[in-house]
Amino acid sequence: MGVIFCLKKLPFITSLSNSISLLPAPPCASSTSLFSISKICLIFTFLIFNYIMARVTPLQCPFCNTMLRSPMDINFKDMEFTGGICPCRAVYLLDRSGRNMGETYMDSLTFLSRGDYDKALNLDPADYETIELDYNYQSNTIGAKKAGEKHCKIIFARLMSNEEKGQ
Repeated sequence: MGVIFCLKKLPFITSLSNSISLLPAPPCASSTSLFSISKICLIFTFLIFNYIMARVTPLQCPFCNTMLRSPMDINFKDMEFTGGICPCRAVYLLDRSGRNMGETYMDSLTFLSRGDYDKALNLDPADYETIELDYNYQSNTIGAKKAGEKHCKIIFARLMSNEEKGQ
């Protein structure tokens, strides 16, 4: 009950709960407590989406939380891409169109494999971690898309250490 009381102090929760209370109870609900639980679940889903998932933050590594510079053009062996390297040995590569993710994934694995395409193709999914995020190139931020903004995709990838594989 205390959690609900604290949440009701926030202005958007008050407006959300008022609009939810206008909804009729579902016909299958035999008691009001079941409907109250569904209201609470809806409110928490709203909170998680708007304040955790859709938060705009400066570009930082999702593995070590280090703040990163904007991706830059890199020429490595016979590869050309836009990205960078984090101090935790993760790499990040930018897909400006957001529609060429397969090539970007392959480039990131090849870059982690020091330019060896065969080694990159033979990596097992348990050997590496990848995280894909929306990226705003103009403001160097990751997070939510706003209407009318062109967003790119950025992929973070790193090889798993032997200790991490064993866990």
